[in-house]
This record gives sequence, structure tokens and C-alpha cells, in this order.
Amino acid sequence: MKMKSDFFKKLKTWGVLALTALTIGSLAACSDDKDDPAPPDPEPVAATYSISGTVYSSDATTAMSGVKVELSGAKSANTTTGNDGSYKFNLSTTNGSFTVKFSKEGYKALSVPVTVAAIASGTIDYSVNAALVKEPTIEPEPEKHYKTPTYSLSINITDADGKAINAKDLVVAVKGGDIDITKNEASFELSNIKSGVYSIKASATGYDIASGKVLVNQVTEKVEGEGTYVVKTGATFTMKTATLTPEEAAYNISGKIMDTEGKAVTSTITLSCSDKSFATQTMNAAEFNVAKIDPNLVDAGATFSLSVKAEGYYSYSWVFKLNKVAAGQTWNEVINIVLSKIPDTPTDPDTPTDPDTPTDPETPTDPTIPSDPEISVSKPDATVTTDDLKEQEGVEVKEETTTEGQVVTEVKVETGTTVNLGTIEATEKDTESGTTTEIKDEITFTAPANTDAKIVMPKTDGENQTLSVKRDDKKETEINKTQSIESIIESGTTETPAITKEELKQPDKTVTVPVAAVERIFTGEPTGTKFEGAPLKIESPAPTGVAASDPVELPMTLMTSEDGIIWKPAPADMGTAKVQNGKMIVEVNHFSMFAPGFEMSIEKINSSNMKTEKKDTKYSDKIFTKDSFEFSSEVEDGIIYVDGNGNHLDYAEYTFAAMAKEVFSGLPNATDTKEYLFKKLFDKIKADNGSMNPTNGKFTMKSKKFTVPVEKNTSIDYIKLTTTYIVKVYSIKIGSTIYKIGVKSVNTQEVTVTYKSGHGHGHGDDANAGGGIVDFE
Repeated sequence: MKMKSDFFKKLKTWGVLALTALTIGSLAACSDDKDDPAPPDPEPVAATYSISGTVYSSDATTAMSGVKVELSGAKSANTTTGNDGSYKFNLSTTNGSFTVKFSKEGYKALSVPVTVAAIASGTIDYSVNAALVKEPTIEPEPEKHYKTPTYSLSINITDADGKAINAKDLVVAVKGGDIDITKNEASFELSNIKSGVYSIKASATGYDIASGKVLVNQVTEKVEGEGTYVVKTGATFTMKTATLTPEEAAYNISGKIMDTEGKAVTSTITLSCSDKSFATQTMNAAEFNVAKIDPNLVDAGATFSLSVKAEGYYSYSWVFKLNKVAAGQTWNEVINIVLSKIPDTPTDPDTPTDPDTPTDPETPTDPTIPSDPEISVSKPDATVTTDDLKEQEGVEVKEETTTEGQVVTEVKVETGTTVNLGTIEATEKDTESGTTTEIKDEITFTAPANTDAKIVMPKTDGENQTLSVKRDDKKETEINKTQSIESIIESGTTETPAITKEELKQPDKTVTVPVAAVERIFTGEPTGTKFEGAPLKIESPAPTGVAASDPVELPMTLMTSEDGIIWKPAPADMGTAKVQNGKMIVEVNHFSMFAPGFEMSIEKINSSNMKTEKKDTKYSDKIFTKDSFEFSSEVEDGIIYVDGNGNHLDYAEYTFAAMAKEVFSGLPNATDTKEYLFKKLFDKIKADNGSMNPTNGKFTMKSKKFTVPVEKNTSIDYIKLTTTYIVKVYSIKIGSTIYKIGVKSVNTQEVTVTYKSGHGHGHGDDANAGGGIVDFE
């Protein structure tokens, strides 16, 4: 590098000497003519200008031919250097600011600014020489192949002395992922399983039942090579000898921290609890065992949080509850965590290295979030004909003509009589426990005491008409799980304002879209059927998640829709819906498409004043020789909970259970019911945000690269990263009260460059002043 620098100085000196010699010659000529008689004034000669020079290779000795030389500015021209590397532009009488650009395939292009100052008369040549540097040859990196992780789980059942249980009737049940098996062995291994949570239960004569959960966490580490590699997880469950007087239930939390090769990793392990009576425990170890957890914490539904941090590895966290077990039984929460290594990131030699802040792998699902049951509707419609109704006691079917002249079929029901109109049948399978529950929607019509009631059906062809109620379970899933603002806008109904997708991305636009959460979607036929004197009644078990013993009535909204996409509250005279005494009760006075559920909305509030700016000065005083460069920075990622105005929520924790308690703090219903309602908000948030899961009160961080355009040959003061946000507020109406929670997400991240003031290159104050070679490398 020193030789190269000396050469540039010499070349520059040559240019200066040449100009100096020209100047001295001119002065000498003036001195010699001083004593001569003054000749007559010559005719004025216009000044002429030129730019010329020689292009060399970077070895400082070899002239380069075939170099393309382009002139721009006050005059444009182009030429090619000859065999001696020389070139020349005759500018005639044009002066001013110019740029000379040198380029040749295989070499880095070079641009040099030149200012040609005006003179009164004569001829002046500006010498601009250059040295071109070869472009580095970059060999394409060979395509990398990475092994696919597979998972295995080994189970050991031992007695209090650590010896394998030798009981002939030992039964070990394992459920989780796609596994649902029993083993009669004290030690076994399950291979090629999915990552996730596995439930274990061991029983044998003479021993108390031992049960628990094992976490097989997903790893993100990339291991080069072909094929697969195995991530091993193991758990040991101790069975206590049964006693005549069972001890109180015992709870243990234990685990090991390993890398993907199964080696122990000493980590900082922190175990905390939502109940402040539990003292937070921090350990610096590769394994842990916290025994004798207070059963009162489990009874109260306390939430535990485990975080693991180790240098060189991605951090990992897990939130969980302990399952309640009977006296004499032991619950073991085994959290064996496999940490993923942080990969080494190669740095650009032309770019300073950013601080190393790793990005956490995908946040694990909060296990406290109620799981959605698998619903299978075996009998989706309840149907009854007028001939069937004639068979029921206290029912009279006849044809009538209304005062408007319409012919109808009347089903008259005597006072105090109940007419059974059929059932809709389904099964709900708990995805975690595997328990299956039969669900029936009982449909009846009862004439109140001292009142005759009737069903009035529009007359259709034939004597035997059909009355039916159908359930649309597919539409229920669509409305609850996948309906976003975009999908509703695309429907183009008159119920939504004229909104474009572009407006949804603009922070200053306020947009409100009505949505709904539904428990059932029913369609009654024939359309136009009326129930006079009493409503049609559909009675079902309370929705999954609602506390069966909740003593407080939960008001629901009877919703109606024309297309099954846009839902709105039904008119007051149409009917009602509620949950009471463990039952969901829907009453309707006339047929259409209807659903018991909750009125909701998604509002995108004005977020234009929400932005953050971060200045980065590690590039200060750096002069770039390219038109752009790669800038890396830690940026915010994910979505977080905020209040209805977009402000930060200062909550002690952000687990599902804690958020349900905070949002519905004013609701008198039971805790489980509040979690059921929060699930409605939570599902809308996930559906509207690409299935992202807000789990905390601050953004996660990830490394992101930006391609930043820069002005070449200028000095940078600092780089500014500006982040803007979008805030949406999700609301649900319970009775006459509206409950809200906001979600804040990153809208844009933009990098701008601020330059040093007063740093210019024009008028000869740059590195090329006076001619010579300029090399910005």
C-alpha cells in the first residue's frame, strides 16, 4: 500500500511540475519583452482549453490502452486511450465543471471531477492522469446443504432408588404430536417424532401414579451436510411406593440444557412464577431440579416462566402451567432444552462490523393458550316435515290465507306443549388430552302456558312441507380463524366503507371494519318462516372454554348475515342469545342465516405520529467510493400488545391468562370465561396479522440488511434508521360494554444518510486538485 501511495504522489507531482514549467515559461517570455518597444495591440485571441492525460494500470508502470474515457459536464465527449495509454479532449472555448470517467472491463471504474477556470486568452491544458485497479475476482460460493433435524424421546420409569420399575402390569402412556401409544416397559425410546409437548403417565400396582409433560423443543441450528441429524431428549419419571395414607400431591420441575450434539451447555437458567409468593430462582448450570412446588400455586393456576441463556447460543424461553394431580400422585414438568448455536456471520471488509445481537428463534407457542378442539359435525341439519309434526300431540297443521292474500302453512301448538324439531350433532376432540365430547344442539318450540303459539311457513308445492335448521361448521372456522380486514374489504359489500389495501398500510388513515366471532352458524329454512307467540329455541352445552360453573349469565349477541361474510347484530325483534347455567341458549322469532356470537370490530387508528429514530455514528467520516453499500442493523420485529391509543402496556407479564385477566378485569364472570372471551380477540389478531402471535410487551430484535444509496466521495456524518408503526385495535362487545386491546406492528423501516457539512469537491479543492491520479480505493 505504501508503494502505491508513493507512486500516486509522484504522478501528481509530474502534473504540478508540468503546470509550473508552463507558468515559468510564460513569465520569462514577459520579462524578455520588457525593454522592447511596445508593438501595436494584436487582435484579441479567444482562450481555448483541453483535458488530457495518461491511464496506467495499478502497477504504476504500465500504460493501459483501450480504456474508455467519458467526459460530462459543461461539454460531453468520449474517446479511448491509445497504445501509450493517452487520451485528449479538445474543449475549444468551453470552460466550467467537468467529470472525467475511466472504465474498462475487469477494472473498477473511476470518476474524477475537474474545474476548468476561465482565462482571458491563450491555451491551457488540464492534465488528469489515472490508475485503474482490477476488480477482485469473486468465486461463487458453493451451494450449501443442511441436514434436516429429527427428534427422539427416551423415557425411563424408576423407583425412589433410581432402579427401573419391574412391575408386570406397568403401563406407560405417551401422547403428543402424532403419538398416542402405551408401553409395558420401564425404559424405551421413540424415534422420528415431532417437536412439541408430550404427556406421560405411568401406573403400576403398588406404586402411586407418576405423570407429567416433556418438552421436545424445535431447533433452528443449521448443520451442514446431507441427510438428517437426531436431536435427542430424555426424561426420567420416579414412581413412589403406594402408602395407605397418600401424601399430598407432589410437583417437580426439572430439565437439562444441551446442544444439538447432546453435550451439556452451562447456562443461566431463571425460573419465575406469576404468584409473587414463589421466589424467582436463578442457576448457572447445565441442569436443574426444583422439587416440592407448593400445591397451592397449582390450585391457584399459577403460570411459570423458564428462560435459558448461554453465550454463543440463541436464548430460549418457555411459559407453562403445572397440571393438577390427586393426593399421592406426582406431576413432573420435564423441560429438556436443546439450544441452537448462533451461526458465524461473515462481514463485508468495506463495512464496519455491527454489534452481535442474535435473533431468537421462533417464539414457542404459549401453552396457556386454550387449544382449539377438533370439531366433526356428524349430523349438520335438523329436519322435520309437516307430516311428522301432525304425529305429535297438541299440534295442528293447516293451510291459511293471510290478510295480504299470501297462502301459508300454519303449525299451531297448544298451550304448554313442546314440539321437538330435531337435533344437530357433532363431536369435539380435545387436541391435548384426546378426550372426545358429544355435542348436541336441541331444537324445540314451546307454547307458553295460557298461550297458543304457531309456526307460520310460506306455502310451497306439495302438502308435506319441510322445516329445517342447518349448521355450517366450515364457515364458522373461516369467520373465526382466517377473516382479516383485507378479506372483508375484498367482499365488496355495502356494509364496509370504500377502503383500498393501500390505505390499510398508511399510518394516517383511520379505518374501522365490523367483524364477528361466532359459536355456531345456522340457516333456517324455508326463509320467511315466523314463530308467533314463542321463539324457536336452540339449546346447546356451553361453548368450550366457558366455565361450566360460572354463576353469572354471559350475554351473547345474535348475529345475522346475508352472505356469511359480513355479520351484524340482528334486529331486536329477531331473537336473543346467551350462556346461562352451563347452557348456550339461542331464541329466534323468524328464519334467516343467524349465529350466536359476539359483535367485534377491527380499527386501524391514526398512527402517523408514532415513529422511532436511531442514529448510527460508526460510519462517521467514512468516504464511500461506491454508489451504495450494505448497512446492517438490529431492527424491531413481530407484534406487541398496546392499549386502545397505541400506548405501551406496563403489565407484569403478557401470557394469555394474564392478558385475559387484564382486558376483562371489569367483567364479573369466572376466570375461565374471561379466557374464553380473550381467545376470541386473540384469534382475530392472529388471523389479521399473518398468524403472528403477540406474546410480550416489547418487540423482538433481528438483524436486517439495507442497501443504502450514497453520494460518492462524500463524508458521512451519521446514518439514521427511522421506524414507523401501524396500530390496530380489536374490540368485542359483551352486553352493553366494549372491551379492547391494541396491537402494534412495524410498518416501515427506512435508512437515510446525513453528510458532513462543508465537504465538497468542486472548484479544485478535491483530491485531484492540480491534476494527477485519484484513487478512491
